[in-house]
Amino acid sequence: MTENKLEKLQIELHEAHDECLKVLNDDIGDKSTTLYHYTSLEAALEILKNGTLRFTDARYCNDPNEIIEGLKILAEVHMELRMSQKKEEFHFFLFMDAMICTLISTFWDTKDIPETFLKATYENLAKTALPSGLRIHPSSAYICCFSESNDDLRQWIPYARNGEGLGIGFEGVNQEHSITLNNTFIVRVSYATIEKKKEYAYAIYKKACEIFLRTELSLIASLMVELQILTMYDIIACKSENYKDEREWRLIKICTNNILLEETSFINSGSIIKPYIDIPLNKDSLIDIILGPKSSNSLNHISLKKILTKYNYKKTTISNSNVLYR
Repeated sequence: MTENKLEKLQIELHEAHDECLKVLNDDIGDKSTTLYHYTSLEAALEILKNGTLRFTDARYCNDPNEIIEGLKILAEVHMELRMSQKKEEFHFFLFMDAMICTLISTFWDTKDIPETFLKATYENLAKTALPSGLRIHPSSAYICCFSESNDDLRQWIPYARNGEGLGIGFEGVNQEHSITLNNTFIVRVSYATIEKKKEYAYAIYKKACEIFLRTELSLIASLMVELQILTMYDIIACKSENYKDEREWRLIKICTNNILLEETSFINSGSIIKPYIDIPLNKDSLIDIILGPKSSNSLNHISLKKILTKYNYKKTTISNSNVLYR
């Protein structure tokens, strides 16, 4: 009976989250066309040979400011609402104190939080948050990035070795052979204004608090873990409106640190050692490969046909980029 009650509350929380998300993203829906992963030839070969996608620790994004933006919006809204909380909402905000401390420490080493506001928020909330036994367990977030843009110079230059790599196309969300994998979650990146994102955060707080106040004490911790996961998705999907031409989607894997560590590998990227995990893909979801505008098209086309046959990719076509680029 308790499990049924928790499941109903979790469904209600997800529905509230989806409702607010549609408003934030102007109700553009949850379907996509083909999603392209732009990458180097070396990385593309690993994907095709191993039948896996590489998910990189979200803390190691090319632009860490995108994580900062989401955390900062969340912390600002929380601190504003916390100051005017009602008496009956006290325990909800106590849980939120703990959750925000956990999220800040999940995405950043608390000794080196890059913004003064976030550091002050963390230190302030840590003084009043729940005892360690009731804190929400930290998790790690790993992401793999895609774009709705087909054969796009904006993607070729930074992500596919200056046009020498490949654009690997996967069936979009809610299609027959969707790219979505088991135990992963896909989100459309939001490029809404800061003001609109704050409105979204206020709306989520209100709905989550309403559900919390109707929840039995024994179920609250589990429900708050679910809210933490949804909030992590939102933070990862939060990006500046200046990048809206990227039309990005992100596939996310979240797991507790002690479980995930066994699956984690590491790669040297310039001066940074990046943690990553490889997750098996559905080969039928891989439907298109575009050779970059600076690729050796004819020779690579021959090799790719052999690779697709050898590794049993039955639905994948190969084409050349039409971008004029030197």
